[in-house]
Formats: sequence, C-alpha cells, structure tokens
Amino acid sequence: MPLIPPVSPVDALGKSAVDMTKKHITPEVSPELSQKFGELMKSSKSESAGESNLLDRVSHAVKAQQEEFQAMQNNMVNVLEHGHSMSPAAHFEAFAKLTMDASIAHMKISLSSGMTKSSNKSLQTLLKNE
Repeated sequence: MPLIPPVSPVDALGKSAVDMTKKHITPEVSPELSQKFGELMKSSKSESAGESNLLDRVSHAVKAQQEEFQAMQNNMVNVLEHGHSMSPAAHFEAFAKLTMDASIAHMKISLSSGMTKSSNKSLQTLLKNE
C-alpha cells in the first residue's frame, strides 16, 4: 500500500490569500466621499437633538387627545343632566353629535394603538435580526 505524499505548508498559501482579499476589501476612499461622510455624521448629531423635539410633539399630541376626551365626557354629562329639559329634536341632535364624537375618538384610539403595536413589532424584529 503506497503512502500518502506529504502536504505542502498552508502558511504560504494563506498569506497570499489574505493579501489578495485585503486588496479587494479596502477600497480607496476619495476625499469628497470622506468629506461627505463627515458632514453626514455632523448632521446626524444635530438630528439626535431633534429627538427631544419629537418627544415634545408626541406628549403634546397625547395631551390634546386627553383634552378632547375630557370635553367629550363633559358633553355627555351635560346632555344627561339637561336632557329632560331639551326638545326631542335638540336631544336627538345632541345624542347624534355625541355618537359621532365617540366614534371618531374610537377610530383615533384604534389607529394610534395599531400604529404603536406595528412600530413596536417592527422594532423588535429589527433588534432580533441584528
């Protein structure tokens, strides 16, 4: 039975392969691209300051929505308290307005909740994939 011939050392082959990949992996960077990258980094730092502005806008929107719900609740109480003294047409008109306000509020809550859940799931997926 013949013997298996010896294998040549891999170090020399490995070095040349690494040298070849370095040439292909590290492209030359033009000064224009380097400057553009620097500008983008500076602009991203200024955008991160805008996150607090976003938080202010979100809290303002939530506050406005809470005020809207409070006004709707006050209108309901008002109709319940003064409904007996209203004419049937005025009572029907007030009830129709309250129903419309309640359905609009429900739609806003559903949309906000759906967008929040969707954003949360997207963020979880993004973090899971990293």
